Amino acid sequence: MEKMRISASKYTPEIIYDPATYTLSIEGESWPENAFDIYMPLLEKLEAYFRKPGQSLKVDVMLDLMNTSSRIMYRELINLLQRAHDEGHSVEMKWFYQAGDEDMQEDWEELMEDCSLPYHIVEREE
Repeated sequence: MEKMRISASKYTPEIIYDPATYTLSIEGESWPENAFDIYMPLLEKLEAYFRKPGQSLKVDVMLDLMNTSSRIMYRELINLLQRAHDEGHSVEMKWFYQAGDEDMQEDWEELMEDCSLPYHIVEREE
């Protein structure tokens, strides 16, 4: 499976998915008009990746801003990763938020409240 890289734009985050290093990194702002167009190719690649048994993935998400459309797609990402975890894959998530941004911290906590996969919500200084 090949590495996937989507460059950041004014409205979308940089997305780097590298199955060779078992990593997914998402960084920037996410407020496109239609987040489905941005995130669906990634979700499809992840679904294919987890069809093989025993896969692992470390996910780092560092968003400074997200709209409702993006939030829906992050819920889809979390659901996909939760299913993979439930099927025995090793999945770990880290959600980063700017120091003092309680709204984003609460967003991450709310998105993860029903999940059993390992995750951390981390305050970052910048």
